[in-house]
Amino acid sequence: MKKMLVLMLALLFVGFAYGQDSRALIGEIPFAFYVGNAKLPAGEYRVEPALPGNLYMLAVKSVEVREPAAALIISYGISTNKAPETAKLVFTKYADGNYFLSEIWHPYANTGVHTVKTSRERESVTSRLVAGTRPETVIILARVAR
Repeated sequence: MKKMLVLMLALLFVGFAYGQDSRALIGEIPFAFYVGNAKLPAGEYRVEPALPGNLYMLAVKSVEVREPAAALIISYGISTNKAPETAKLVFTKYADGNYFLSEIWHPYANTGVHTVKTSRERESVTSRLVAGTRPETVIILARVAR
């Protein structure tokens, strides 16, 4: 019930964030990774708003037809003082070896989005605390889809 309420609120909240870009990004991810609680295989992926005008509900879809994979994730806006010159997908790698999509940045935009931690990612955070290690940030350069 709680998950359904969160999903419904996210779908109703049509976010139009000042300065955020709604164009899709495409990146080649060389490792398996999580988007929310869904584990996706390595491959080329398209990241875009799941609904027109909503920059906070993102769809991550494989562009490879032979092995389709997709997932949805809720995110929130973040900003930086120095806009990146290239599009990038930022992943967090935890001690248990799991990668999670954590940030999406468009080129020349000082605002981006950060994904909400799911129960699966919180499990990886716990493993990191037990192991006494720091998470690793992995940046994958992406391109703006045409």
